[in-house]
Amino acid sequence: MGIDDERVHARVNQVIEREGDEWFLKNWHERFRQRVRKRTQTGSHSRGQDKGARYHRLVLAQRLATNCIMAEETVWRGTSSQAKNAGAFVLCGLCLCVLLLLFAFLWRNESARDFSPYILSPAIVPIFIALSRFLQTKNKIYELTTERLKITEGIFNKVTDTLELYRVKDLETRQPFWSRMCGLENVQVNTSDVSTPFVLVDAVPIKAGLGDKIRNAVENVRMQKRVREIDIE
Repeated sequence: MGIDDERVHARVNQVIEREGDEWFLKNWHERFRQRVRKRTQTGSHSRGQDKGARYHRLVLAQRLATNCIMAEETVWRGTSSQAKNAGAFVLCGLCLCVLLLLFAFLWRNESARDFSPYILSPAIVPIFIALSRFLQTKNKIYELTTERLKITEGIFNKVTDTLELYRVKDLETRQPFWSRMCGLENVQVNTSDVSTPFVLVDAVPIKAGLGDKIRNAVENVRMQKRVREIDIE
């Protein structure tokens, strides 16, 4: 009986070892599959995060590019030439010359010498007119940007009138004889704005090419804003 019991115990131990090996192998395969699944899931998740980060970077880059494109810049800035006031300056100068001649004539006459200083008092009028014309022209500033045409005028109180370039219909460049002799031209901007149907930029240098600059700026702002001018009869 002792020998039989030993054989039975030996067989039982062999069966237990075989079942333990099979269970270990089975669990090992399951653990291996779980590890592979976790790695694939983490890899796909990281790839998704990378794609999301790249997408956000592209969106930010596009926004920065559009902001850079849409940034308003000054194309031209200047004033009208004082040559347009030449007639007023000449007329005021003639008035001053006449007053000075009268003063000299009366000063030589002893009987009218006491009255001669009063002749110079009207000289304030031509001086005031010439000075006001000079300051008005100097303080009227035209500024052309990539989106607007701004006109600032005023000596003490400043007033700025703004015209959106996409409202411009057409341009007219005029060069009168006396202006062409001085190298100047007048640029008239016809608009669809009811309040300002046209804007005149007078006595600007021809070499500045203001008409071409306005035309190019109008075309660019229309392409950016996707605006077209349509005449309805």
